[in-house]
Amino acid sequence: MKFKISSCLFTFIASTLCYDAAMASCDTAPAGRYCEGVWFISNVEMCPSGCYCTGGGRFNWMDGDVDRGCSNRWNKITTELNKYGVFLCPADYPNSGPGSTTTKDCFTYDKSNRKAYYDTPITCKAGNYLPANSAVCNLCKNKEGNNYFACPGGDYKFNKTKDSGIIMCGTDEQTNSDRSGCIKPTTKCDPGYYLPASATSCSQCRDRYYCPGGSFIKKPSDQGLIKCQSGEISNATYTACVKEEVKKTVRIGENVVVDPGFYLPANSDSPRACSGATKYCPGGEYSVKSVDQGIFACPFNSKPTSDKSGCLLVVNANQMKYGIDGGNVNSTNQCWSKTDPDEYQKCLYGVKYKYE
Repeated sequence: MKFKISSCLFTFIASTLCYDAAMASCDTAPAGRYCEGVWFISNVEMCPSGCYCTGGGRFNWMDGDVDRGCSNRWNKITTELNKYGVFLCPADYPNSGPGSTTTKDCFTYDKSNRKAYYDTPITCKAGNYLPANSAVCNLCKNKEGNNYFACPGGDYKFNKTKDSGIIMCGTDEQTNSDRSGCIKPTTKCDPGYYLPASATSCSQCRDRYYCPGGSFIKKPSDQGLIKCQSGEISNATYTACVKEEVKKTVRIGENVVVDPGFYLPANSDSPRACSGATKYCPGGEYSVKSVDQGIFACPFNSKPTSDKSGCLLVVNANQMKYGIDGGNVNSTNQCWSKTDPDEYQKCLYGVKYKYE
């Protein structure tokens, strides 16, 4: 702090202290200068090396020692004096000559290379971007509303008003793990399942199709659902197609005899193998009709047996002991007297049980 106090004769006139007007020499400073003072004393000073000064109002010298702050990169330059137009040069370009006015006047540690900071590219690694009016790369933003951001990284020039190296992902995209790019989210389906059109959760494969499973992107069409060829049906796990077995027609009178695991298709007298993830075919005698005969959906909480001739009730330990309704079967129920678990479950639900 250097005050230029001009000569002044202090005299008391009507008990008032008189001083030379030159002692109050600034209220503002132009670019390349700063104005500091205390009480009624102030001076316009040259912007020191290590800083640039855009011009501004007068501040109290106790707010910060500009000379020391610019040479030692003192934090108070940033926290207290920016509002008066005094700024440190960026960390990567910390040097400047006296009277510097913009970041263009800042340069690298190598004083022989005085290429302006403003024109020198700043390298941001993948997942980072260069914010507006900054020479320091920041971690990529995550999202704004429903849209994610990505920052591929690269060399960017200082821009006072615009962020560099950051892009907004599409409405159906997310950012990858290091925020360097946009990706379309995938849904993983196990074998025997596929991803329906415009869905984000898997569904069980359809009859006469197979589903190998995999990771799929949401699309307007089904993903991972492959139709079997003519004469083929899905295997038991829906992971492949197998040749459809057609039984030779056997009749008893007008009826067709159908073995367990087979059904009688509509308008046909040739039994075909039972198919469908939740269907079973107990067999029997059926007449030819305009609808399928001898193929049924398994009851709730059960699934077809391996030969498709019946259903297995899938229960846990408590359900096996007390029933699926949690033990709310009362003594008046006709099944209560069944002491054998097999018989009890079959009586109660109409199907056998499978303990899991």
